[in-house]
Amino acid sequence: MYVVFFSETFTCSHYRAPQLFIESLKNRSCSFVSYECDNWEEYKNKTCEKKDNSSQIGEMGYYSQKAPGRGKQFLYTNKDPPYCRGNTTDPPSKHCLQCQNTF
Repeated sequence: MYVVFFSETFTCSHYRAPQLFIESLKNRSCSFVSYECDNWEEYKNKTCEKKDNSSQIGEMGYYSQKAPGRGKQFLYTNKDPPYCRGNTTDPPSKHCLQCQNTF
């Protein structure tokens, strides 16, 4: 079992990982929902291959092991707290789009 999360904020700022993890503990009203996809470009363009069940949906943070999603998981986060964007696949305003695909 493995989960690898990719977020545009991770590529911009590696120090943000602990902040995101802490928010996943403190803010249970918003889940860091992630989606399985082959690469960032497909996720950004919403062209990921969809499966017939919800096994592709994951959650980043402390509760990630309770979510069924495994493999490469992608999500958007906010630039500033609160970082969680819930289950949206819509990109945030262009706060960090220049940092994409730099990992």
